[in-house]
Amino acid sequence: MARSKTSKTININTSTSPIISDSSPPTSMMSTSNTPLSLIDFNISRIKHGQQTDSFIQARILDIKNNPHKFPDDVVNNQILYKLVSRGGSSKVKLPWIPTTMVHDILSAYHDHP
Repeated sequence: MARSKTSKTININTSTSPIISDSSPPTSMMSTSNTPLSLIDFNISRIKHGQQTDSFIQARILDIKNNPHKFPDDVVNNQILYKLVSRGGSSKVKLPWIPTTMVHDILSAYHDHP
């Protein structure tokens, strides 16, 4: 195949930033945990489990329970910590706090995946 006709793909390298290569496209891109990004599950159960093992989030939940007026934009529902974010005026959306262990996978999925 002529060099001009090969498609350029981005491969994720865990030790450096993405590298452009002229190789044929991979079947799927991989996260640092070698899980195909298209198969990473960001459901609320996984977020809840991650929050339960995240010491920062657990400390924040305890602080909120002890002094809820100090954290008006944070709420805990079903043992999950959410941030209340204003969208479009007076309405607020509950966004779950992302556990540290999931941050890289989420950023990779939304910024590096086609």
